[in-house]
Amino acid sequence: MPRSIDLPETLYHYTDSAGLLGILGNPVEFDGAPRNARYGSLWATDARYLNDTKELRFGTKLLASELEEQARDTARTPAVAERLLELARTVRAGTFEMTWHKDAHPATPFVTCFSSASKGDLLSQWRGYGDGGGGFALGFARSTLTKFYEVNTKLHDHGDPFGLFANQLLGGPDQVKYGRREARHLMMETASEMAADLEAVERGQKTLSWPDVFYLGSIEQLAKVKHKAFAEESEWRLITKDHGMEHPEFRAGKLGVIPYVKLFFQLSDAAGPAISEIVVGPGPEQSLRVDAVKRLLDKIGSSGTRVRRSKAPFRG
Repeated sequence: MPRSIDLPETLYHYTDSAGLLGILGNPVEFDGAPRNARYGSLWATDARYLNDTKELRFGTKLLASELEEQARDTARTPAVAERLLELARTVRAGTFEMTWHKDAHPATPFVTCFSSASKGDLLSQWRGYGDGGGGFALGFARSTLTKFYEVNTKLHDHGDPFGLFANQLLGGPDQVKYGRREARHLMMETASEMAADLEAVERGQKTLSWPDVFYLGSIEQLAKVKHKAFAEESEWRLITKDHGMEHPEFRAGKLGVIPYVKLFFQLSDAAGPAISEIVVGPGPEQSLRVDAVKRLLDKIGSSGTRVRRSKAPFRG
């Protein structure tokens, strides 16, 4: 599927005090991981529970229409055309029922959000995600953004090597596309690539499980587009997919009980600290919060992380 190529030097994750402690407050170690490696974690939330009411639905008509357009290409074989049309119907319905296992539930993407706007000091982000200005923006270094891991805790509990129970998300975050024009271009590329893949499968040049691989590809692309009203956020998303048998964790949220999964990152390695800087929000008692963050970083062995104050003139 089409991917973003050039990652910014730093991407910022806005959070409140509880979120900061959840990310950095209790580092974990894994048997079989690099020696002395300690890991923090971010939460990737089921995309359907995020704050955009059109999440995963904004691009459905666009993707379905592009798949139908590909099916109308006279060069397509009847079998490929029919599968493109079947996929378009599934996309419109929005229920991606996995078939690889009889007990599999519908696939869904889990998302961790970052922003590239204003060097981690965007007022709307403080208001929306940074505890009304009393929170923090964690600046993740580019070298870290392709080194997040999903961890299969069942395999870890059985003592398997780190490489078996930890799946590295090699691609890193993708840049969100805003509005119909950008979304249509992405969906056009996606439909074209899916048509090419189906033809390659028919010729015996590729082995891709139908329809599961194409369902997973569809939900990933749908998670990359949003309404233009959110464009100021300059969002990048780290997307991981539930293949139909995973069991997420749950937390309380504005929509009730929210499914999420943990994505782990090494706090520091030879390239330096995973979080290059933390911006302390413009809310009350900023000096005290700066001091507390520095002490937390010292405790977890990440004193090389820069701490700076937001310059936004906002009391919160």
